[in-house]
Amino acid sequence: MRARANFCWAPDLPRDGGLLETGEAPGPVLRAVEGDRYVVTKVGGGFVGATLWTPEKVTDFVFEVHVTKLAGPDGCAVCVNYGQWWPRDHYGFWCSEEWGTPISRVLEGERTVLPAQGGVPQVNLGDEGVTLKVVRRGAAIHVFINGSRVASAEDFTIRLGMFGLVFGPGEEMLGERIQVAFSGLRIEGVDLDLALNKAREHRSRFEEREVRQLFDHADRHWPGYVREDFADLAVTRPDRRDTVLVVVGSAFWDQVASRGAAARLREEINKRGAGHATRWAMVVTDTGALADELAMSFPLISLCVPESNQVTARIAAESARDPTTPRWLHAHHNLEKAGKRLAIWQPGQADPARAVERLISSGLLDRFLEVVWAEG
Repeated sequence: MRARANFCWAPDLPRDGGLLETGEAPGPVLRAVEGDRYVVTKVGGGFVGATLWTPEKVTDFVFEVHVTKLAGPDGCAVCVNYGQWWPRDHYGFWCSEEWGTPISRVLEGERTVLPAQGGVPQVNLGDEGVTLKVVRRGAAIHVFINGSRVASAEDFTIRLGMFGLVFGPGEEMLGERIQVAFSGLRIEGVDLDLALNKAREHRSRFEEREVRQLFDHADRHWPGYVREDFADLAVTRPDRRDTVLVVVGSAFWDQVASRGAAARLREEINKRGAGHATRWAMVVTDTGALADELAMSFPLISLCVPESNQVTARIAAESARDPTTPRWLHAHHNLEKAGKRLAIWQPGQADPARAVERLISSGLLDRFLEVVWAEG
């Protein structure tokens, strides 16, 4: 999970205390930053909470906090909330001296306890306290106490949200004074807005593999939002590492002559790349490819004679002729050095159809694609 995170929220409390609610509140409740601890004191009433000013659209995450009860009777409970604030929908990851470590879910104000594997009957919040960690990835939820997994559940009802801390007394201790310190707060996760903006950055560099991963993750967690505000990312575009450019001459008659052969080659490449979102081919002209530096970073196969295709001429000048091709055919490449450019033509022939058929039947196309798609 940490490898996929795009943000880390770990406030230095003496410096970043503004990221936490402080001061007096009804209850009465007093929230204060004391050194490297966030201390909350309550007198009377039931449970109290504090919102953490984290991103609001967090999906997968790792949440860690150390909790120490400084004052109060036995039977206290601490909860990490994820989702929206009560009474709106959220999960509660509990750490209780009275009822252990249940995982609860609130939907439309109704609280239920999720079926979970594991669990411990009681947790001692006093003395040295405990470190509570919650890991969420997709539907999987895992709760750890002091490094040991104590509860796991599967639920994907609430798919994104923000965080809060809640604590309070057991059923028999309403009105008692309780003081709890939180330290070592740390959240690493995937923020939906950051993920989608990052996808747009990848799109600008023709890194479509990453676009698809980020978009699919976001679409799974909040499809309505993604489809409305980031609809452009729903359409798959070329990837400069996987998508092959079939380059033809830009002159009108060169395009007419090579149209059929280029389409044939494109379909053969598409057939071999079936099942992979970015492994396909598109036909472009030499002037179009040369006009954009990023376009020339794509793997490409250039058709037509050098006199009518500038890209063919460039590849022919930069690479050696394939010695296995017959005398009537020219094929230039650097496949043995993992090169990803190939030019093929039949001297004196404007129509590259015969050259394309030889490229396909001889296995040279397959050799080229093995090199191109090796890293994907």
